Amino acid sequence: MRPASERRLRHLAERRLEPDEHIVACAPVWYSRPVRQPWLAARYRDQAVLTDRRLMLWESGWLTRRARRRVLADRREDIAVRDLGQEGGAAPARRLRLDHAAHPPLVLELGADPDSRTIAEALLAPPPPATLDVQL
Repeated sequence: MRPASERRLRHLAERRLEPDEHIVACAPVWYSRPVRQPWLAARYRDQAVLTDRRLMLWESGWLTRRARRRVLADRREDIAVRDLGQEGGAAPARRLRLDHAAHPPLVLELGADPDSRTIAEALLAPPPPATLDVQL
């Protein structure tokens, strides 16, 4: 991603962050709905922003590919992630299926750059155990 594009995306995303939430990685992704023949699926080129709490997708302009508006903001603990890359013979952690109870499932296709690898590894990692703050 070009430095100016990433700077604009980070600026847009930082305005929507919760208190004490930090951006982990930003990367361009293709996303689609899961279908039997993936080559027939309508695909959209957007920008993914991964924070320590959420995964956000930002719609990008068709010609400029600049981030425009946020189209998805799901908490990481609410998403079930499955690696589709190993099933289809592609590289592992390049195609991820995101299942959410309140939304239809999505398929993310990530690149081979370090930010995409960071997003894939973070989404596929098991969630940290919840801690309870009990006062006696």
